[in-house]
Amino acid sequence: MEISVDSNKKNFKALIISGYVPPAAGGSGLMMFNLLKFFPQKSFAFLTELIDTSPALAHYKLPVEYYYYGDTLTSLTFETKTGALLPKIKKFVKNTPSVKLISQFFFLPYLIRRIVRTGKIAIRKEKPTILIGYSDFGANLCATYMLHKLTNIPFALFMYDAYKDNRLPFVFRILSTFLEPRLFKEAKH
Repeated sequence: MEISVDSNKKNFKALIISGYVPPAAGGSGLMMFNLLKFFPQKSFAFLTELIDTSPALAHYKLPVEYYYYGDTLTSLTFETKTGALLPKIKKFVKNTPSVKLISQFFFLPYLIRRIVRTGKIAIRKEKPTILIGYSDFGANLCATYMLHKLTNIPFALFMYDAYKDNRLPFVFRILSTFLEPRLFKEAKH
């Protein structure tokens, strides 16, 4: 990856924007762990959703700054009290295709706005020289692009999976169709 060459510079600092950072369970979090364990510790920070804090994964948490934008809609957990309203709403949305589709139109802008808002705080504190957008279902890539436009900090893409041609929910596929060409055109790496 070309960006590792730049990491030898003294003032190099990357803000990695991803929902799959160490110690996230699964292949993508482990891939990132194996890549970044060779970077100098103070050369990057993470902007991510809430991470898995289970003791089994504690070894994979890197000793860098983590900035959390919160849970995504798919990972929200609710107390399972009998008769609780939120779990019933979540189950209804998940099991009703038309409601699920409509909810995506409201959720995607909300999530991107939340990532950008937390990203501005992370940028102010960390003063990164580059933003790295890690491919996922698109919200983090979109937020990376928006933060680039707001701050003029160059950005790079780390594509561990297809974006536009991935099996994404309908609204996310629409976003990827318009966003992917722009991302590849304007990315530094």
